[in-house]
Amino acid sequence: MPEERTMTFATFLDIIERKVEANGVFYIQQQNSNLINHFSELLNDVESDITWASEAFGKMPDAVNFWMGEERAVTSLHKDPYENLYCVISGSKTFTLIPPTDRPFIPYKTYQAALYHEDQETRQWEVVEDHLTGLVCKHATKSPVFHGFQLIL
Repeated sequence: MPEERTMTFATFLDIIERKVEANGVFYIQQQNSNLINHFSELLNDVESDITWASEAFGKMPDAVNFWMGEERAVTSLHKDPYENLYCVISGSKTFTLIPPTDRPFIPYKTYQAALYHEDQETRQWEVVEDHLTGLVCKHATKSPVFHGFQLIL
């Protein structure tokens, strides 16, 4: 699993604007309506409803999430079990959409669950095995990429 850190929004902005030095690629990412639950100060800056989307889906959204990162942030290959609308405020985001019929052609490998952690003395990333859960994670095979400030294989 990725390493998670708690910090103020101001500190996060200083890191992605490169006002301070930090090791890694930092990225705000959380599910379950984090815009409403964790970034409520931003609610006055966004519409409370996207009418055409609510009409198309036949309901209001189940969750409204906020992600923020810089140009080095990469999202790993994954699937979402729900519909998504994505709004880029600044910069760009590239999506590669793969039809469900191509699932048999995506090479997957099984990995033992582990946590990535930055050693504060050496500033090197290390894998800490997750002996508590015994979970196994499946990821599409590809070179390691940074997801947020977190290294994910």
